[in-house]
Amino acid sequence: MRQLLIWLERIITRHKALKRWKRIVTVLAAIMTFATTYALILPAITVEKNGTGEVGGMYLEQTESLDDMLEENAIEPSEEDIIAGIVTYSTDKRLAANLETIPAERAVEII
Repeated sequence: MRQLLIWLERIITRHKALKRWKRIVTVLAAIMTFATTYALILPAITVEKNGTGEVGGMYLEQTESLDDMLEENAIEPSEEDIIAGIVTYSTDKRLAANLETIPAERAVEII
């Protein structure tokens, strides 16, 4: 009977130690998660509002506005297309992406 009590006491002691380690590891994991998230967000927070600045040793230049990009990528029919009777359209409403060329008659049917 006495051996059973000693055996149970060891099991309880091991269980308490394991429980303590689980708590310690959980707290350390939470701290590392928050520290990593903060470290990844910090450079984005420090960049100036106008989009220019230096981040991680790289100089960021201000990019064109979306309207300027849309104007540059606008599809304008060329004289050759008009004479040949073909129409080029884009599958994207804003940018010239996935350009498709079809006969003008088919375009009239679609419209």
